[in-house]
Amino acid sequence: MTGLNGASAYFRHVIPLSARQWRSLGLSASSSVIGERRLPPEDHSDTAVTHGRGDSIFAGFDYPAYERFSQDADWMSNVVLMSKMVYVWLDQLSRSHGYSITRLDQIPDSELDRLASWGFTGLWLIGLWERSQTAQRIKQICGNPDAIASVYSLFDYEIAEDLGGWDALANLRERAAKRGIRLASDMVPNHTGICSRWVINHPDRFVQTDYNSAFMNMPKREENHKYRTTIKNVLEFNPEVLKRFVNFMYNPDEKTAVEQFGTQGKYFGACVLLATMPGLPMFGHGQIEGFHEKYGVEYKRAYWDEQVDEGLVRGHEMWVFPLLRLRWLFSGSENFMLYDFHCCDYITENVFAYSNRAGDKRTLVMYNNSFSSVAGWIRESAGYAVKNGSGEPKIQSTTMGVALGLSNEEGVYCTFNDYATGLTYLRNSRELCEYGFYAELKEYQFHVFLDFREIRDDAEGNWERLCTTLLDGSGVESLEDELKQMRYGALNEAFKSVTELVYGELVCKGLLHSHRAEIVKHDQGAATAAARVFFVEMHRLVHDTTSPHWLHKQLEMAELRFNRLVSLLKTKPVSQVAKIFRSRLIGILRQPDECWVLLAWGLLSGMKSDVLEQFGLDCTLRRMLSPDIAKQSLDLMSALLELPEKQEMAAYLFVTPACRNFLAVHESMGTEWFNKERFEELCEWLAIVGLLDAGELPEPPSDISIEMVKAERILEKQYEQAEIAGYRTVLYQRMPGGR
Repeated sequence: MTGLNGASAYFRHVIPLSARQWRSLGLSASSSVIGERRLPPEDHSDTAVTHGRGDSIFAGFDYPAYERFSQDADWMSNVVLMSKMVYVWLDQLSRSHGYSITRLDQIPDSELDRLASWGFTGLWLIGLWERSQTAQRIKQICGNPDAIASVYSLFDYEIAEDLGGWDALANLRERAAKRGIRLASDMVPNHTGICSRWVINHPDRFVQTDYNSAFMNMPKREENHKYRTTIKNVLEFNPEVLKRFVNFMYNPDEKTAVEQFGTQGKYFGACVLLATMPGLPMFGHGQIEGFHEKYGVEYKRAYWDEQVDEGLVRGHEMWVFPLLRLRWLFSGSENFMLYDFHCCDYITENVFAYSNRAGDKRTLVMYNNSFSSVAGWIRESAGYAVKNGSGEPKIQSTTMGVALGLSNEEGVYCTFNDYATGLTYLRNSRELCEYGFYAELKEYQFHVFLDFREIRDDAEGNWERLCTTLLDGSGVESLEDELKQMRYGALNEAFKSVTELVYGELVCKGLLHSHRAEIVKHDQGAATAAARVFFVEMHRLVHDTTSPHWLHKQLEMAELRFNRLVSLLKTKPVSQVAKIFRSRLIGILRQPDECWVLLAWGLLSGMKSDVLEQFGLDCTLRRMLSPDIAKQSLDLMSALLELPEKQEMAAYLFVTPACRNFLAVHESMGTEWFNKERFEELCEWLAIVGLLDAGELPEPPSDISIEMVKAERILEKQYEQAEIAGYRTVLYQRMPGGR
């Protein structure tokens, strides 16, 4: 990895562009070479130097023993940079958009929108300047008739005419600025063509200076000890230097990122490092798309017809772009702390662990840059320089607990989220302060912990019990859900047991094919007994709001709904219309997720919809459902509990919040609309549960068929009226029978 590229190692005399040119780029002269240290050639008398340590970024050349930092503007530390080889980029845009794009002002807005949505706030345009025609001819003679001059073989520091000149750049700058993107360009005066305007007219501007690109590939080679030592040396010299590093994985002189790092864990681990370390994160041309072609500095187009690696892009969307959009949290160096990772009786150099703070926001990052798994602790920070009253640096260290501002009091617990997995963790704050942070990391695994907050235990000691007994350091999707599962465990266990037992009875009666063979069991009366346990526990929790007869009534109604369901499934109607309605019911029961929703409704019908969230029943049901449709199914359940008996008066659907939510009611152009598919689905469900909750089904089966026909006719009318209304709520409610 060329990460933590020592930008401070560049010693060049920078000749500023004109004010008009800098304004066109959207930068000031002082920010054009972010992180470079300027040493004017006329003033070398006070340049005291010392030799760097052999394993640091300063090895191999001298560096000043004092700081000479320019003042940063607020935005500088938070820039996230995308580099583009201009001519190659325009060629690739032409291919992807299907028309010629050759000028800067022709770059589509959609491409700028894409960069902004990914979290990029800077666009480095490589190859803007007018190039040497002499150098171009030399390149062509050397074997590439399609070549242009090198990016750095320039004729003059003017924007190339075939790119549209300064006016085209100003157009791009204005459009990019509207999206929060600043433009940047390199300006290297010594890199000019042999017949450049400067060589001819201003030879005095060329000076001999020290230059060292300090490219480092230590993380790529897994020379992790050297890499960590580099950071430690910088922290002991001056943490401010970290902000002036440029962190990137490859440059035009090297193989592409995917060639060096692959497309799996190691690649994304390196991306996490450059995205969460202080300094300037920079992504190379084609890096996100997974392109393999190494674009020469004389290329005017891409020679390989490469396809975007959609899997790699998706990986960036999940793990990298969210971090880029939080750049302000990672960019500072004043609160940056590096930690040793202790494995039993030794320190592993393979783990990079560091924390940072920005205001009251805190973060902790861990990455295992090796093919082996590790487990251990972090607690003490590496040393860092702090100036005393006389301005002399003093090396000191701290602990992770202090760095993250954690409380060392008894009864305080710390919660935080792992953005990579979406899991939330709960740890004892005092233990974090005294003993440190324990973690287990697989090969090339990373964690970025965010959203640290502290909670005081309640009078019942629920947070302590949840932390020490149930979770024991493991992450969960929701601490609130786990707390409810712990507090209302008996209720949730009975809820799950009833639905599974009823399901088992339907299978054993031959009315339903098994979706989950492991829970198919039939014990006469077991479902009734489990339902009684559920309602007894529910009555205990809400006894002050229920009548003495509530328990008996709820149990009776639940059994009645189950018996009606059995009757509906046993009926073999002759009427074609009744058959259509019965097929709707069979279709629901054949879908595992919809089956669980229907059986859960049979138990909860008649209760308020908020019982789902209040007692954690929504979590229990969600765990029984497929993850991809769990939310929609829970939204459906809430809607059914609000309107279980209104199947013949669908206008009421637009009154209750849960139903409006499920129907995706929304306003556009001053008109309120609802979703067609959601409307038809909810009406179908209301028709089915309406039959289950509308009194005892009559006998013989022919009369049951009549009820099915009525329900199907109502459904057809509702669908027809919704179509006529154009799925506009007001028009639908005004229709006959709509109110």
